[in-house]
Amino acid sequence: LLEEGRLLKMSMGARCSRGDAHSVVRRRRSSCSPVGSRQQVRKRATRPAMKSPSNHNRDEERKSSGDKDQKEKSDDGHNDGRGKELKTGTSPAENHGREKKSPRGGSPISFINNKRPSIFNEFFVEMVKMSAARAAFLVCGLLLLNVMAFVIIYMIDKRDGFQLETNDDGQQNSTVGIKDIFLFSLATTTTLGISPAVPVSTFSLLVANVQAIVVQMLLVFVTGVFFTRLSQTKPGIVAAKYAVIGEFNGRPALMVRFLFQQIETVLVDVRFALTYQRQIQLEKGGSFFKNDNLELMRQEANRSRVGGTVVHFIDEDSPLFGQTEEDLKATRATFQLGIFGSERSSMAPAVFIHDWEAKQGDIK
Repeated sequence: LLEEGRLLKMSMGARCSRGDAHSVVRRRRSSCSPVGSRQQVRKRATRPAMKSPSNHNRDEERKSSGDKDQKEKSDDGHNDGRGKELKTGTSPAENHGREKKSPRGGSPISFINNKRPSIFNEFFVEMVKMSAARAAFLVCGLLLLNVMAFVIIYMIDKRDGFQLETNDDGQQNSTVGIKDIFLFSLATTTTLGISPAVPVSTFSLLVANVQAIVVQMLLVFVTGVFFTRLSQTKPGIVAAKYAVIGEFNGRPALMVRFLFQQIETVLVDVRFALTYQRQIQLEKGGSFFKNDNLELMRQEANRSRVGGTVVHFIDEDSPLFGQTEEDLKATRATFQLGIFGSERSSMAPAVFIHDWEAKQGDIK
């Protein structure tokens, strides 16, 4: 036994002197003691890992929070109750407008993705798009509406709120009437500032200042519409009444024509786009509109004048392949032509868009 112990001690010393990685770790633990090293290694191999109280509590919290998250995720495909995650395996059209119950209770959640712009933006865009005569008539109507609205407000303090200008003798011509108040409101709206009546009371002066602010905002709006209309270039393009499905160079194709109203009109860097829109019915009820950009024979042109024909060949890769006129009407098909370019003389952007609807008989 003594001989075996001596040999073992010599072998352990040799390992520690060589600096082997395993011997270094064992040397730190046992200080190169042969008997103690074996006993300590056995104890560490059989001893369970101890956790501090803080780590134990932290692991318990992680486990509980993980179970809670797993339960919420498995609850009918919802997330944490905010209702922003759509149900998997369904199309966007099926999820649109669907009401779902919150997993934590409360009122049902509705998915609404048709956010509309503000009334001001819609009104501004409509005034830019409408004809010049209609826009001018609408502007005059807004100004007149402003005048009459403030006349009604001024009539609240008609007796003590206004005073007529005096004549050369220093006497007033007559009492204040509705005509005088109307002229004052009109002069304030047009920023002329000349009227037979003058506001003298605190109420009338405050209302007059409010009207001046409203008029300035209204004039800024009208000025914006005016300059936006002037900055837009009217290419003067007209489209054919019908979109025709026939043969072009011996191949079935969809053809639409456009024509410049003035021969002097020339567009450069022109891009053509033809969109096919139709209604798709779902098996579980409901529908949605699908849009496809059709591949054209020529999608770009360096210069365009007089007019031209936009052609889409109907082959096996075309979404129109196998469609008849009755199918297009049943799906409420619509073809939209877009022409985008720049006017040659001013280099201002020019845009032309026209629609052909199968339901209206525009596709032949």
